Amino acid sequence: MSMVQTEKDYQNFIVDYLAKENGYIVHSDDDFNCVYAFDKTLLLFLFKAGCLVHFAMDLNYVTKKGGSSCL
Repeated sequence: MSMVQTEKDYQNFIVDYLAKENGYIVHSDDDFNCVYAFDKTLLLFLFKAGCLVHFAMDLNYVTKKGGSSCL
């Protein structure tokens, strides 16, 4: 382990540790959409993986029952 001498070194150490030990995925800031507050690349990955199928079905159910379409 190298010496942590600055705040930036400490931040990099934490990100590297999370990526290596916990499966954390490091993305570019360019992938994050500030208006909608999500990571475009990760959202597309989740759609492709089918993880949001149940969420979409639940959202459809809420809007058809007269709930708000903006959750």
